[in-house]
Amino acid sequence: MQLFFDQNISFRILSKIEEAFPDSRHVKTDNLIDATDHRLWHHCRDNGYCVVTFDADFIDLLNLHGPPPPVIRIRSAGISTRNLAALLLQKQDVIRGFLSGESGMPPEVLEIFG
Repeated sequence: MQLFFDQNISFRILSKIEEAFPDSRHVKTDNLIDATDHRLWHHCRDNGYCVVTFDADFIDLLNLHGPPPPVIRIRSAGISTRNLAALLLQKQDVIRGFLSGESGMPPEVLEIFG
């Protein structure tokens, strides 16, 4: 499953995590910069992406509509793109386990604190 980064995360994140998370997407790469969260939600669901965001809005959509798509919420205020990339790389095994459903349950929400 590919990661899909919300507009509150710089598109520059893609080049910093490319080796660990190839083919990750961003609202900019998919021409959805001005799309509503609801539109992004459906785009991710329809394309098999996992939303990566700072916002709780996608967790609200998950609670309303159910999965998919899964959501990774980054819980760190004011983190730089470089530090966010380092955090994602540090947590890549946790993220891969979440996305693969190693817990035996379909992935829903993973919160990463940094």
